[in-house]
Amino acid sequence: MNKAIITAELLVAAMLQKNYLLTSDSLQPNIIGIRTADPTPNVFNDFLVNLYISDIGSPPEWAFRVFDVTTDPGNFYLENPINIEGTAILAPGQYHNSHQVGLHHGQYEALVQVGPLKVFRDRNKDDYLDFNPATLEEGLFGINIHEASMTHRSQLVDKWSAGCTVFADPGEFADFMRFCKLASVTNGNKFTYTLITEKDLS
Repeated sequence: MNKAIITAELLVAAMLQKNYLLTSDSLQPNIIGIRTADPTPNVFNDFLVNLYISDIGSPPEWAFRVFDVTTDPGNFYLENPINIEGTAILAPGQYHNSHQVGLHHGQYEALVQVGPLKVFRDRNKDDYLDFNPATLEEGLFGINIHEASMTHRSQLVDKWSAGCTVFADPGEFADFMRFCKLASVTNGNKFTYTLITEKDLS
């Protein structure tokens, strides 16, 4: 999937089609993950979108930024699950007030999970992503939104994700967090995370 095809109109239509909440408060982010149809594991082949109403212009209009991320775990944790039930893979859906600005593993500011999410459990320790509905589990798993390397753009996911949404580029992550931190001051430190799939945009 080429991120150039992503438009505000497509995003809004996809959200409305699924009856998902969209906030139209000025400069309040709609945080939307897009899991692409590319099944290749261990690469940053997904997208995270910050969709918001801009305060520039009249009338106000939708604006957005698209970032390169993974919404899937890396090969290391697919082969070496932390949980005996299997490695977590976030299930598509909308998770109200699921994240807030906090510390990722006590190290740096990120969006950390504070509300329940649903995950698939990949149990067979291979490098293929399994989305088996029979393994769905809901709870608090530490599924954060954070960066990979703090110094350079990462090419491989490896140990950076055990199920989190992870930014490939630290500069993009810094831009995203600046927006979220400002929004947390003006609108409260709770954010809804929505994960959709590439086919939802078609």
